[in-house]
Amino acid sequence: MTHNHNLVVMTAFGNDLDALVNDEYMPLLIQRLRNGATLAKHIKLDTEDAAFEKGETLRVVKPATVDEAREHGEASVATDMVVEKVDVTLDHHLYVEVKVTDREIAKTRPGALPSALEAAADKLAEAFNSKVYQCAKAVSGYSGVLDSQNERGKKSLILAKKALNVKKVNPDRVMIVSPETESDYLTTFTSGNDQKAEVEGHVGRRMGFDIYSDNQCEDHIAGTASLDDSIVTAIDVTTGSTVIVLSGATDGATLVVGDIITIGKESYSVSESVTFTGGTAAVTLFDTIRADVQAGAQVAVSGDHRGDIAFTQDAFLGVFRKLVPPLNALGVTIGEITDPVLGIPMRMLSWYNPSTESTHVKLEILFGVKAICPERAIRVGGH
Repeated sequence: MTHNHNLVVMTAFGNDLDALVNDEYMPLLIQRLRNGATLAKHIKLDTEDAAFEKGETLRVVKPATVDEAREHGEASVATDMVVEKVDVTLDHHLYVEVKVTDREIAKTRPGALPSALEAAADKLAEAFNSKVYQCAKAVSGYSGVLDSQNERGKKSLILAKKALNVKKVNPDRVMIVSPETESDYLTTFTSGNDQKAEVEGHVGRRMGFDIYSDNQCEDHIAGTASLDDSIVTAIDVTTGSTVIVLSGATDGATLVVGDIITIGKESYSVSESVTFTGGTAAVTLFDTIRADVQAGAQVAVSGDHRGDIAFTQDAFLGVFRKLVPPLNALGVTIGEITDPVLGIPMRMLSWYNPSTESTHVKLEILFGVKAICPERAIRVGGH
């Protein structure tokens, strides 16, 4: 009897990865990040081919606006163009680290991207979207009845359109809504002969808004002070102040970051959570007080409301930078790539860890996000 002895070679994960990182893995992962970071496509981005560390602050130019176009007359009237700059801190160094054994990678088809790395890129994208939603808490303007529990329909879109018209926020309006709101809109816009939205499963462009649904667009849960209807200003507040003292709340009542308080016709967003002691609290705002307020002025606190938001691209800014190479990186494979579409840089580190008998892979991004023109956005209420 003849015996054939075939030699089976199990390729080590670390050696395979070194060869595949830059040519195959990274281009696919950056595309995955781009597709998942949906909000990056709708806000203004600032990217440069320069390396920074977490915590560094960059000064960037704030988008300029002009109020109106005038008819030409005998005397020309010029608008003063003031170049404003805002500071954005690179305060988010996000990473996802996975580990894979040699045996696990040996089971993988050569050249295939391990699903663990795809999941890691997806998580980075979700985390970025979440940070953008958090900075959107600085938006204090809203349309309609913010905490209305009614279904959203054409009227809510009309109210949102009017609110932005008043602010003279006209071009390239985007609206991000929760799946619940999208469902309401689909019900409205597929009740007659408009069946395209129903077939495609998304609302599309309506009344001047490009409308997108996002599972991460969650309801805002207001503090318990929203249940009080006797809150007033405790002392006079002057224009330009960012702190206002309120009284008349229930002892122990709370305001949380992103709560909306309305005084007269002006609304403001709370920037720091606070608890009322003896019914009184000093409340810090994202906004500056726009007009003097006398003591005793009635204050309304909006309740729980949907996270739906309408804005133009220059309302929010995302700043991305490459990461400074790590020190003492002996034995570490470093791969870097910049997304050719959005300019977002991402880094991959890989190394073999004897204690776990696995190769560890870490995906990283460095960025900061800020509402640089929150006045060019509104929270979308109902009716």
